[in-house]
Amino acid sequence: MKFFCAILMMLCLCPQYTAAEPVQKNIGRVYNKTPEIEKFKKHHGSVQSGFLVFLGVEDIEGLETEVHLHFVNNRLKKVVMILGPRGIGNNDCLEKYRRVVQVLNKKYGKYSHQHIHADTLINDLVMMSRCAPIKNQLYKITNYWSSKNLDIISELVGDDFGFYVEIEYSASDKNSASKKDLKKIL
Repeated sequence: MKFFCAILMMLCLCPQYTAAEPVQKNIGRVYNKTPEIEKFKKHHGSVQSGFLVFLGVEDIEGLETEVHLHFVNNRLKKVVMILGPRGIGNNDCLEKYRRVVQVLNKKYGKYSHQHIHADTLINDLVMMSRCAPIKNQLYKITNYWSSKNLDIISELVGDDFGFYVEIEYSASDKNSASKKDLKKIL
């Protein structure tokens, strides 16, 4: 199960590496026991419970790391990587998020859609930093990518504890849905 560590390391350090291949090969795979992830330690959960959390034993580009695995009937359905809060500050949260988006764009092509939620209350408040609206949950950025078999969503979010870049990898349902629709039509 070294592919998760490879994904995270390559995501941050090696933009030329195509990380989609290991995720595509393992999403949908059935696991009977807790997978091992190099440079991560299991924090809690189990395959049978449907949820596992791993904490990084070392930071990636100065960012704290965490990996969540989601299972349904022991089948891996979703991988979520969380960068932060350590390593992302009040003055650099947008730059750190843009760096992650640049790396994802190099790997999967330009994102297909970006959604920015900005609460109108932002206009009425004086903020101490550019990232204060994110920390106060008044501003959130979400980007979407879709490849042949993989959907990817990245978000910059914040709370009282800090800032987080969340990257979710899940199996794309568009191929199976179109096949079902085609069968209905025929």
